[in-house]
Amino acid sequence: MMITEIQWRVILQEMVNYLERRYDIILNIDATILSEIEALRKESLGAYRIKNPNIPKEAGHISFWIRKLKPVSHAQESVNRYLAINEEIGLLVGLSLCCRFHNTHMLRPPPRVMHDWVTSMRYNSHSPHSTAITFELLVQ
Repeated sequence: MMITEIQWRVILQEMVNYLERRYDIILNIDATILSEIEALRKESLGAYRIKNPNIPKEAGHISFWIRKLKPVSHAQESVNRYLAINEEIGLLVGLSLCCRFHNTHMLRPPPRVMHDWVTSMRYNSHSPHSTAITFELLVQ
């Protein structure tokens, strides 16, 4: 199954809404950056040279490009800030895509591992392919 542009964007909006409540923040989403993410997702997935990449590959590439291009920002009126917002949203979008569109069990990272993963996505080097491999390892 291919993940269409609208599907991941809807999930991204759901994750933004969820994290706004969780962290008591107000966020904006840049639609121009979302279009750039979609173009780069297609380009980076093309390196596999396969017609229909699996869901974890798709999720990893979307997650990576959200983390890299940072389409989510804090609204001016938001009192609180969370600097790793794009990294967490990217990972949550990837995890949600795997859970919704994959026919098998998805391992849910414990909170400590999720925190470490978000931190790593913020401060360490990653690639679309390494992120995809991580999602593939989580899907059993």
